[in-house]
Parts: sequence; structure tokens; C-alpha cells
Amino acid sequence: MLKEKSLLWTMLDVQSNTLSYLYGTMHVQSSIAYKYAEQLKPVIKSKPYFYSETNLDDLAEKGQDQSIFSIPHGKTLSNLITQNRYRKWILTVKKHFGIDLENFDRFLPFITTQYLQSHYLSADHMLSLDNYLWEYARDEERILGGIESVEFQANVMKQISMSTQLKMLKDFLSNPNKYKKQLEVLAVAYMDQDVYQLHKITSQSLGGLRRLMLKDRNHRMAEVILNNSTRPSVYTFGAAHLAGNHGVLALLKRGGLTIKAKQLYVETTQ
Repeated sequence: MLKEKSLLWTMLDVQSNTLSYLYGTMHVQSSIAYKYAEQLKPVIKSKPYFYSETNLDDLAEKGQDQSIFSIPHGKTLSNLITQNRYRKWILTVKKHFGIDLENFDRFLPFITTQYLQSHYLSADHMLSLDNYLWEYARDEERILGGIESVEFQANVMKQISMSTQLKMLKDFLSNPNKYKKQLEVLAVAYMDQDVYQLHKITSQSLGGLRRLMLKDRNHRMAEVILNNSTRPSVYTFGAAHLAGNHGVLALLKRGGLTIKAKQLYVETTQ
């Protein structure tokens, strides 16, 4: 089993002698996510193809009308729960995040929960790390693509029952500080490049959703990457997908590729 701590990995297709890279990201705007971003730039420039977890141009275009990530059948959060609870949640979100929950009335509760949780990390940059790397690859005239389609990701979220999504949002808003502490532990693991700890924390937090959100998606990601293994590329996706027996690294290794960690270092000033 692969045990090295690293966010950056090389992937070698021995038959075609094609070398590609895998990099684990955090989908946030925090400086924590950007810790190794500068070291990734020469890596991106070294390969003609760049893949993000999804095609971010496609996501921006299809996300404009919000319908793809909306609660089905024209429903809204405000008519799925009691008005008393809805008003209470509005106050809680305003108090803890300075955000108007009514702006998320049409969104899937899962999306709202993820968005609010990410706001516990400071937004030190204009773009999330994924978007920043995507724009850099575009500036360097790399050929851009997505590992998962926007429609696939939306369908995964919609497979989570509405009752489960509402419970996730309810549990989060009932004790936001609990999740803040969990995110802080996650952030430390990311800065330490401990992809095994990242996988463990994420897997435990997902509970009964770990097959849908991690295992099944990992297998799909690995299949896409294996099918493109003769194409020299850089693949970036959430770091929690890298490790584990059913993580992308292990699946690619079982698929016949040679996988090695490429250590990143924090620059120190004298």
C-alpha cells in the first residue's frame, strides 16, 4: 500500500512511457489550500493536458441558472421545513457566517451545507484553488478538461435523499463549532500533505454516504484517468479521493500504472 505523504504524485504508463501527474486540492479560497500552488505551476506547464475534477467553464455556464443544483420539482428549502425552523436557521446562518440563507432557498441542502462549512476557512484569495489552477492552465494554453461532468456531479448529489440532506444541514446548524473543529483538523492534515488522514476524516464524516461520495466516484475517476493514461496530463481533484484501499492512487496502481509520491516543500525565508 502507498504510504508516503504527498499531495503530488507521478503516474507512469510503462508501455507508452507516458508520465502524468495527480494533485490533491481543497475546494476553498483559503491560503491553506494555496500552500503548494506555486510549486505546481511548472508541473502544469510541463504537460499539454490539464484536467480539473470537473470542467470549470462548463460548471460556470450551467450553474448560472442554478437549476442543475436546485431542489427538484420546484421545491424550496422554505417549504420543506416549518417556517419556525426556517426563521431560526436564517438567524443562525446570519450570526455565524454573515450570509443570507434566503439566497440559497432553491439550492440542494447538501450544496448549502458544503458552502457554509467552507466559510470557516478564510477567503484569502479571489478564486478557489481549483479555479486558480484552471485559469493558470488556460493562460499557459493547456488543453482543458474535466474528470467528471457537471451533470454527473449534480446527479450524485440528487441521489442523496432530501431527508438526509435536510438532516445534514440541521445537524450542522445545530452545532456549527463542532464542524469548525473538524475542518481545522482537516486543514492541518492538508498542510502536512497527509492524504491518508484526509481520507479518514472525510470518510468518517460522510458516514453512510461514503460509498456514493467517495468509493464509487473514486472508481469512476480512476477509470477515466486509466483510459487517458497515454495522454501526458495533470489531474487535479479533491485530496480526499487520493488515499484508501479504494482511493484513486490504489486503483491506478492496480490498473497497472506506476505511482510515486513527489514531495513538495514549503519555502522558508532567512
